[in-house]
Amino acid sequence: MFWKGKTPGTPDFGLIQDQLKSIPIPNKEVEVSEREGGRTLVIRVQLSYTGLHKLLSKILKLKASQKYQLDGVQLELYRRLDGKCTLEELIDDLGENHQLTFFEARGLVLQAIHLLTQRGIIVVGGNSD
Repeated sequence: MFWKGKTPGTPDFGLIQDQLKSIPIPNKEVEVSEREGGRTLVIRVQLSYTGLHKLLSKILKLKASQKYQLDGVQLELYRRLDGKCTLEELIDDLGENHQLTFFEARGLVLQAIHLLTQRGIIVVGGNSD
């Protein structure tokens, strides 16, 4: 009667303990430039098309890159990414800096990380073990 499995098309993030040990890493293929005295970063991501989209992108002359502007929490998190800092450390630091509970900070960090990953600005690697 009711389907109890995972909803098709939704990512499987595993256990929260595994998520917290993950290490987000900046994409080395992006171009980064500062604006407004360092209060804003503009990041240019090269777009890649595959299959039929690749052919259509040449015919229709679709754009080859996309610009994104980071500020606020996204900028703060992006600057902390050094290839060693885990999601748990990012959550703890954000919570301390902005006087947030663990759950509030976790929500902000995971939402920002998800968005940065979707845009190709960062990659979330394995865990630190």
